[in-house]
Amino acid sequence: MELRLEDFNLRSVCVDLLKNFWVILLAVLAAWFGIAGVYQLRYVPEYTASATVAVSSRGNSGSVYSSLSLTNEMAGVLGEVFQSDALKNTIMEDLGWDHFDGELGASVIDETNLLILSATSPSPRETYLMIQSALENYDTVSEYLFSNARLDMVKEASVPQSPSNVQNIRRIQKIGMLGAGGLTAAAIALFSFLRLTVKTRETARRQLDGHVLGTIPYERKNRTLKAILGRRRKKALLISSSLHSMAFSESVRRISTVLEHHMKRRGQKILMVTSAEENEGKSSVAANLALALAEKGKKVLLVDGDMRKPALYKIFDRPKETGHSLSEFLEGQCSIQDVITREKSGIFTVLQYHGIRRSGRDLNGEKMKTFLQQCRGLVDYIIIDTPPMNLATDAEIILGQVDAVALVVRQDWSDIGVINDISDVVTQSGADFAGYILNAFHREYPWQRMTSSYGYYGYQSKQDRS
Repeated sequence: MELRLEDFNLRSVCVDLLKNFWVILLAVLAAWFGIAGVYQLRYVPEYTASATVAVSSRGNSGSVYSSLSLTNEMAGVLGEVFQSDALKNTIMEDLGWDHFDGELGASVIDETNLLILSATSPSPRETYLMIQSALENYDTVSEYLFSNARLDMVKEASVPQSPSNVQNIRRIQKIGMLGAGGLTAAAIALFSFLRLTVKTRETARRQLDGHVLGTIPYERKNRTLKAILGRRRKKALLISSSLHSMAFSESVRRISTVLEHHMKRRGQKILMVTSAEENEGKSSVAANLALALAEKGKKVLLVDGDMRKPALYKIFDRPKETGHSLSEFLEGQCSIQDVITREKSGIFTVLQYHGIRRSGRDLNGEKMKTFLQQCRGLVDYIIIDTPPMNLATDAEIILGQVDAVALVVRQDWSDIGVINDISDVVTQSGADFAGYILNAFHREYPWQRMTSSYGYYGYQSKQDRS
């Protein structure tokens, strides 16, 4: 499938980043401890002992050479002697070593006759012995160059107490943390963009195989103070209540009008509302469509055909003990009058109060078919809420008993390929695929509305009116 800029949704990326914040945190911690671990594995401590000496003349005790430039040059030459292999061999003989595991160094202080001599090795004791032996045997190596030069001690060497090659690992760790966190966040954002879900209305228009009936905007359930504080159970968003925005109710009414015209032109009465996956809002959409049709004076029967995980009784705030379930009627435990209830809003409902395992057998029985045939003559429209088609076969069983099907698609939820496969199954079954209802869509950004007229907060888009 082709991805475009219109498919990018900043909110989806932000949600993915928040959901996967623990992954970013793990990457940051892994970088912190990983750098520390590598440093500890590769780190070999080195200890340095140094002494400062002055180059002076043997003939003139305590005096420096008359020419400071000459003295400085002599100190440079003596510094090279200090680092020579000849001195190293002398030190090994003096200390009885068979190898020289360290380094000698010398540096001249500019415009002075001062020479800083240093020794470095992995052992503080060996380092001290090395610098002391070098100072004691230095004359024997350098005498053939400057017989009249001598070294006067200015600062003696001492046993080093701490390593001299300690690195600023904290700075490296901070850079590694920022890099790991940034790369992980970028990868999550990239995967979010590449995930083949319906993130925008433009994506739905281009990549879904079928007609888009309309868009229902996202609406928060806890709009009351008690619900926000958790003192009251969140109520379902129904257009018959006052706990919703004008955009939400008008979008539902607009979709119900489109469906009514669609079904009226074809002489249809039974509409199946389903989805690809769970939690896409199909039950709420089915209930609101029924309420919207009832507002126009239509007699509507709303049936909870999701007998595995029923939800309509919760939407209408009905306790489990208040009525009979559809499964009880299909199994002959009660009459048709016992399961049909008239709600305050004016619609009729057939609810399911508890989940059952044998739902497929009950829905495929003759009693269900007879029930729907009887209800055709009693009401104007029948809306059936069914299980998600990608999770259960119950919806496919009901396909043969309905006239039209509407598929609820939640923003950034189900895979586009799965959604299109379901629409193909509906078409192949012989039922009329009315189209898609885009549900819980957040406000879009300007670059995502370029192909629409005004969006669901104003007039309908061209796609919704077609």
